[in-house]
Amino acid sequence: MILTTVGTIPFPRLIKAMDQYASNSPEPVMIQRAGSPVIIQHAQWQDYLPDLERWIAEASVVVLHGGVGTIQKVLAAGKPFVVVPRRGRLGEHYDDHQWEMLEKVSGVLPGVVVDDIGELPAAIDRCPQRLSEIGYESSRPGLVEALRGCVEQLTGFAPPNA
Repeated sequence: MILTTVGTIPFPRLIKAMDQYASNSPEPVMIQRAGSPVIIQHAQWQDYLPDLERWIAEASVVVLHGGVGTIQKVLAAGKPFVVVPRRGRLGEHYDDHQWEMLEKVSGVLPGVVVDDIGELPAAIDRCPQRLSEIGYESSRPGLVEALRGCVEQLTGFAPPNA
């Protein structure tokens, strides 16, 4: 199962892309949609997943927004992942802090970062390879701390520990 999670804010661009992906996916797709009004036709969905860690553990791949808390959960689970950051210029967030943070850490991040939503299917195919190339270990606190530091530096907000 491919899990898509958008956190607490609707993310129509990602939800639509993953529903389209689900129409041809060899695996089922579950979308956590955060109350989005997007009509999902090809995937399973729930507004919120209170047991997100269980869903992550059961997923073969996780597609997520650029929220550092969710990235931490996926890193801890050691799952292949794709991150699609919300973009301020598209009205998806108040600024581009998700993109700016991911741009800084993408070289060491064991997931694939996607800005152009058209690249999402290829990124889903590529993310297991990326995970093995980076040599991720679930006990890698330096990466999690680097992500937290980037978020704090870019936004002035210290994210809570996951």
